[in-house]
Amino acid sequence: MDQPTQAGVIERMRQAFRAKLPNSDAWLFPNNLWIAATVVGGMLWELYAEARAVYRTLPDQARESLLMRWGNLYRVYQQMPQTASGIILLTGQPDTPVPAGTQWRRADAVLYTLNDDAALDDDGRAAVQVTCEASGSSGNALAGSPLTLATSVDDLDDGATVGPNGIGGGADIEETEDYRARVLARMAHRNRYGTLQDYVDWALEVPGVTRAWAQAAGPRILVWFMMDNAYPDTWGIPQQADAVIVDAYLTDPCRKPVGAVPMARVPGGVALELTLRCPRPFSEAIRVAVGSALNSYLRRNAAPGHGYMALDIQRVIDSAASFDYSLAQSVWRIDAGSIFTHAVVTWEAC
Repeated sequence: MDQPTQAGVIERMRQAFRAKLPNSDAWLFPNNLWIAATVVGGMLWELYAEARAVYRTLPDQARESLLMRWGNLYRVYQQMPQTASGIILLTGQPDTPVPAGTQWRRADAVLYTLNDDAALDDDGRAAVQVTCEASGSSGNALAGSPLTLATSVDDLDDGATVGPNGIGGGADIEETEDYRARVLARMAHRNRYGTLQDYVDWALEVPGVTRAWAQAAGPRILVWFMMDNAYPDTWGIPQQADAVIVDAYLTDPCRKPVGAVPMARVPGGVALELTLRCPRPFSEAIRVAVGSALNSYLRRNAAPGHGYMALDIQRVIDSAASFDYSLAQSVWRIDAGSIFTHAVVTWEAC
């Protein structure tokens, strides 16, 4: 809702007096019409300001503090920062004790701390649970990432490796627009205790989860999810460590319906590969605009197992830039456990 300026409202009042009282002049002072236009115009401007203030209290427009009040009414709460945790693999001399509090450092100086006392087995190996010292998505680490011992422990090798499930669960404070989307979704789809939409809403309540889909597979409910802000380098594809967290949240007896078997799943990321043939030179600006538009479209519309026709892609390209081209492909298909995460465009001259 746009609010006119006070001077603009007063000017409209003066023009109205001129229209209704020919030969009058509300621009001259001293003049009763000048006074009336100024006073009434100022009062109307205050009414505009009050109407705009009321408009900005609606949940789709409210600032963060008011949005949180709306969310509290519907029991939708903003997600707070979370610390990452997971399994790392250690090596060293057999039976070496590793005390709780031992720390490992990643290449970018992020620290991970051992939760409980541990010891290497007879082969000099151990899989131990660690927690990141700092909260936020920066604490997540991909499987196989190298770590270096930051605390001296006799007979323990300096190097360690993140386990096959990765270190996950770390999340930043929920962005206002993501929180707003969840509040509006809850207002539109009230909890019905067991529909597929409920599982989507519950998955989105887990810190870091930005997109989710639910599919019925007999007695099981498969819940696919993405964490776009936590894993930008993998185009939002989370790790198995995150699936464990989401699965625990969905299977909480206080939440899931009796008899339901929800199962959190990580989709496989697939690039949407397409070839554009252009009859004339294409600029770098067109390349960037098309790539950005396609990636944004996939972020909004991609879903596990969802493919695309050429017409879908052409609409996105046409909205991004105006140029002559032809698509080499006519259809893009993926299996039910995969999702298109980003576009890879090959440009060919013809």
